Amino acid sequence: MYSDITAFEVKLRLWEAQLAAGQFMHFPRIAACAPDDVDLNTCVGVVTSLREEFAFRFTGVRPLAPGFKLFTSPFDVHVDEASAPLQMELVELQCNDELKAKYRTLLHCPSVTSSSLLTNF
Repeated sequence: MYSDITAFEVKLRLWEAQLAAGQFMHFPRIAACAPDDVDLNTCVGVVTSLREEFAFRFTGVRPLAPGFKLFTSPFDVHVDEASAPLQMELVELQCNDELKAKYRTLLHCPSVTSSSLLTNF
């Protein structure tokens, strides 16, 4: 879910920049309008407002991002970035070649998602 939030925020920033530059690739209805009928400042303002509101609504989620990564990609987290109580366990996990191989194998299996891995435990 966190990746969906960050992806949408990136899209909003992209749309904001594209609208400001007069690029309407992702806005076919605006592109179909006559140039004099489109107020770019209003369009950019609407997307900016949406981006700011979205960021405000999810401010509580952002500090949790390192914890999400710890559980979705435990082999990609630096040990010193993990909370102190989890660091020793993370070292053991990351140094276990058998678990690392199984994890890498599961990453390439199309029917396995991180959410399905968590529901099986």
